[in-house]
Amino acid sequence: MCLPIALCFFKISLESVQYRSIIRFLYLKGKSRDEIQVELNDVYSEQSPLLPTIKRWFNELKTGRTSVVDMEMSGRPCEINKKITSNLEEIIQNERRITTRKLTEQLNVIKGTLQTLLATSGIRKL
Repeated sequence: MCLPIALCFFKISLESVQYRSIIRFLYLKGKSRDEIQVELNDVYSEQSPLLPTIKRWFNELKTGRTSVVDMEMSGRPCEINKKITSNLEEIIQNERRITTRKLTEQLNVIKGTLQTLLATSGIRKL
């Protein structure tokens, strides 16, 4: 089980992929951005994506993009792997009165990540 560091804002919902697929389909049919917006509004009314979203995906498709799924991004990962979690539990079991500074050094994580790990593990005090 992977633990989330924080809310991951880059996760994509199934609805987003469906809307993007429809935008792609209509783009391939030769529809303009405004025509795509009108068709989406006719079908989905208030749940339809906003015009800036349609424009962005229209431009992405126009430049040659074929996938409607978000590409992997570089940078800080959104999840912590099992290894760090199990290492944390093992260290705490062996040395109950360890400081957070020592834990961050041993686990090679930043303080905020450690705090999230401790909170999700249900540990309030060391």
